[in-house]
Amino acid sequence: MKKAWRIVLILTLSVLALGGICFALSLILGADLVRISDAVFARYDLAQTILNVQNLIFKIKTIF
Repeated sequence: MKKAWRIVLILTLSVLALGGICFALSLILGADLVRISDAVFARYDLAQTILNVQNLIFKIKTIF
């Protein structure tokens, strides 16, 4: 089981590192961050998602 969690950790860190590299390259190549953020906010309602997560955490805390 310990080996499985190690593999999950390595995969997660690899994906995060690859995302960081892609983000850094996009900044170096002159990406328009406003256009990217507009695309993300048009697709996902991040404010509602944050509220849902906060409500979920509050409900979990009330159980314990």
